[in-house]
Order: sequence, then C-alpha cells, then structure tokens
Amino acid sequence: MLNACATELTDRLLRRFPMAQARKAVYIYGFELTLSSLAVMLSVFILSCLFGAVNTSFTFSLIFVSIRLFSGGYHAKTYGRCFILSNAIYMGCFGAAHLIQLLKVGFLGPFLTLLSMTVICVLAPIKHKNHPMSDTSYQKNRNISLTLTICEGLCLLMACFFFFMPYIVYMGSTTMAAVAVLMVIPKIQERRKDV
Repeated sequence: MLNACATELTDRLLRRFPMAQARKAVYIYGFELTLSSLAVMLSVFILSCLFGAVNTSFTFSLIFVSIRLFSGGYHAKTYGRCFILSNAIYMGCFGAAHLIQLLKVGFLGPFLTLLSMTVICVLAPIKHKNHPMSDTSYQKNRNISLTLTICEGLCLLMACFFFFMPYIVYMGSTTMAAVAVLMVIPKIQERRKDV
C-alpha cells in the first residue's frame, strides 16, 4: 500500500514537472520514506494523546528523528516492521521515563544522557552496507550528528540540573539512550559476522 501511494505521488509529480524517468525510483523511495516517517510520527502523537502526555511525542520525535537521520543505526527490513519498532521504542521510552519518575531515581536522567552522548559521538554515523556514502557525506553526517547530540544532550542536562520539566527530561534521556542502543546493534551484528 505504501509503495502504491508513493508511486501515485511520483507519477503525479512527473506529470506536473517532467524530468528524467530514470529518477523515478529515487522519488518513489523518497515518498515511501516520507510517508512512513509521517505515519510513525502521527501514531506516536496519537499514543501520546491516549497516555495523556502529548509533549512526550514532541520530545521523542525531536531527539529520535533528528539524531538518527544523520547518525544512522539499526533499520528494520520493512516499513511495517519499522512502524511497529518505532512505536514500541516510543512506548518503551515513555514507560522508562515514567518509572524513573515513579521510583524517584532522577539521577538516571543525566547518567543516561551522558552515556548516550558518548556512544553516539564515538559511533556516529553508522555506515549501512546498502547505502554507501562518500567520505565527504560521512564527515558531513558526523559533524551534524555530533552537533545535534551535543546541543540536545546539553539542553537535557541543563534542564535536569535546574529541575525544569523533569518528566520531559527523562523522556529525552531515555529516547537518546534508545538512539544509542540502535547504533550499537549493527556493531554487534557486524562482529558476529566476523567471528
């Protein structure tokens, strides 16, 4: 269904703005990726409304999407699995943030943030075998992911130390930890293949 929608949007685009048919596959992929990402963000927003914590969806989307866009990491094999995994990660982060607050272990917020920042800064960006990148693209993605990680991490740490919206800080910390874990998974898989 996603491919059919992406193909239809591409065909409409090509009718309106004629260009080389050779680029059609690129546009279809771009539309698939965009539609898939929008579906995930919409479902996360709906879940956050059901949980009565709308602001957590914005925190999750900001950190998860912005850093992963440039740092890479584990990717599901299909858009359907990606949808399920992304929603499961959101619910896991939401639950973990709730537990941190409930158990009054707020020190985990800055700990997770610092640990995650370290992992992301060391590993970013993860190279994917199906999406090779030039050295220039690699360096550009590295610089952007480091900048985003440091800026977002420092904001979380400052908010944590000033007790500003602690639940949102915990949500941000657990989300950053999820990004770090998704970067470690391909490294583990790579090592297993080498053994």
